Amino acid sequence: MSIVELGQVKQHLVIEHDDDDQLLQGYIDAAEGFVGDYLRRDLGADYPQGLPAPVVSSVMILAARYYADREAAEMDDLPASIKMMLANYRVFL
Repeated sequence: MSIVELGQVKQHLVIEHDDDDQLLQGYIDAAEGFVGDYLRRDLGADYPQGLPAPVVSSVMILAARYYADREAAEMDDLPASIKMMLANYRVFL
């Protein structure tokens, strides 16, 4: 089960059809996994009351980016804007 809802990402992308729901869900799952790894946190366990807004926004932006760039051969580094939004939530070792 995703932490960020499919409906949130569809609204972010202004998608009104259901044709790509399964594809989008895969991108949401991938974005959540990436953000969790980047933060070095288990998003569900570490935020049982819900994710902070910057973390949700980062997942939505990444999922949207995966969806928009799905034909690209590779993705470049994490955008600086997302790194800035996530900085206060990252666990440093």
